[in-house]
Amino acid sequence: MVEYRYAPRALAADYARAAVGVTLTAAPLVLLEIGQGVTAVLVALTVTFVVYAIRTAYRGTIRVSVDEQGIATRGVRRTRLPWRDITGMRLKYYSTKRDGQGGWMQLHLSGPDKILRFESSLDGFADLARRGYAAMQSRGIALDPATADNLRLLGVRVPGAS
Repeated sequence: MVEYRYAPRALAADYARAAVGVTLTAAPLVLLEIGQGVTAVLVALTVTFVVYAIRTAYRGTIRVSVDEQGIATRGVRRTRLPWRDITGMRLKYYSTKRDGQGGWMQLHLSGPDKILRFESSLDGFADLARRGYAAMQSRGIALDPATADNLRLLGVRVPGAS
């Protein structure tokens, strides 16, 4: 069994982004007299950054265990998805620049009654994607073209991917 977790460095960067966001959006609310419209926008943005910080804290608690039988997560919730029960897989790439450089990936592994989601800042993300693809192949389930292309970007040999 192999265990993965989100990289502390990536979590620290996400906490820093959340802190800067909360500071920049909440400070004007406290320090300035502003109109209702601007106040509403700043409150909404502050709440967004607080939720982002909470989501980052949640990811920090997650431990992902992978073995030959399946994948399990521990943290606030415990979940197990046997490889034999996988019904779908999506691998999405989100670019942060126009030229397609920079960004992150998100992996969705589906089972009969659950969807597990992982971001590429998870240590072992590429291994998890490879194992998910192997499970899909063993069950004869086809991938969508975008997932196949994104697997190729991770170095996985996928027949028919461009």
